Amino acid sequence: MNVHTVEISTLLGPDQIRRLCRSQQHWFRFPGRDGLNRYWPDITEFVNASSDAPQQSCRLHSEMYPVDGVREATLIPNPSIRGYFYFVIVVNLECLYRQEMTILSFPCTVERIQHCSNVFRALMADNFHGVGFGEFLEWSVSRIDYTVDVVYPDHTPLYIVLARRGRIPRDMEPREKYSGSCYLELSSGDVVVHFYDKENQLRERGFHDGDRLMEEAHGLLRLEVRCQGQKLDHIRDMIRERNLPHYGMELRTFLNAEISNAVVQEYYAGTIGYLDYYDLDSADRHLQEQRGKRDMKARLLLFLRQVDQAGSVTAAIDAYHQRIMPDGSPALITGPESSLHNLLNVYPLRFGVNPVVIPDSYEVDYLPNPMPVHLRRNR
Repeated sequence: MNVHTVEISTLLGPDQIRRLCRSQQHWFRFPGRDGLNRYWPDITEFVNASSDAPQQSCRLHSEMYPVDGVREATLIPNPSIRGYFYFVIVVNLECLYRQEMTILSFPCTVERIQHCSNVFRALMADNFHGVGFGEFLEWSVSRIDYTVDVVYPDHTPLYIVLARRGRIPRDMEPREKYSGSCYLELSSGDVVVHFYDKENQLRERGFHDGDRLMEEAHGLLRLEVRCQGQKLDHIRDMIRERNLPHYGMELRTFLNAEISNAVVQEYYAGTIGYLDYYDLDSADRHLQEQRGKRDMKARLLLFLRQVDQAGSVTAAIDAYHQRIMPDGSPALITGPESSLHNLLNVYPLRFGVNPVVIPDSYEVDYLPNPMPVHLRRNR
């Protein structure tokens, strides 16, 4: 239901750029180098040279976190209109709201959005005198990260292990991001699904126990869906279909709690799902207690064993098709596609068992699904 990060931009004309060059002090450090590794003694020389020969690969990046809430700014010449530049910033909305560093995500309420808009207006006026930036909510969106945060301090690492063992959709590829994360990227790059242990992420970045941000992150599981490119167009279609306020690509179009949760649940349902987790013995006992045909429950239990031995649902599916396990031994269960569909989509729902099995090494026999029930998409 929340938003973590947005990448937004506005177009600046020649007069605004001249004022930016005169007023900016600490966002862009000079002497410095641009995205093409060219040396510039000051920002004015970069702007003049880029105006004469504009190309979008010629980018000037700011310092990291020049002010609270802004992670980075980039100045990019518009190749179509000489002397015009895109001013692109990456904003952490909750940091902007609080005016301090925090790992928490931003709830999209009307009051909070308005407060962020007021803070942003004051920040830009203080840092860039006379430039005349447009209103915060009117900046154009090129990326938005929707999130749901849940806290499970006792089993955070195990939830990540289970997520990594889940089913990978056909059009997504796993990527290694952090050791305590499940990171899937759409082949087009327009969507990234990232389910991760926030405390572990901070530790890998050099934070230590006792740090304020580490305390905020303790036990926090974050499911983050990064949307850009064509996915933003799909979100706008969702907004129009629901008769929600629509303002084109402006930021205010996308800051909507209903849409945030709808996007997150779309990918959560397709990757992790809403079923609870069991180890093999507990799954067996649970199945025996359920009403249903014995052969259905027997085949599902056999598939659960295949998932456990193969290491993931995706590996178990491959074994089902190829009739051989990753270690070279015969697959425990194979058959037609219709049977596999039942094993993946019908039997688990009917009997309430997640196909992902809790490994014996964790000595945990049951875990509830981490997604709060009130947020789940209607099935």
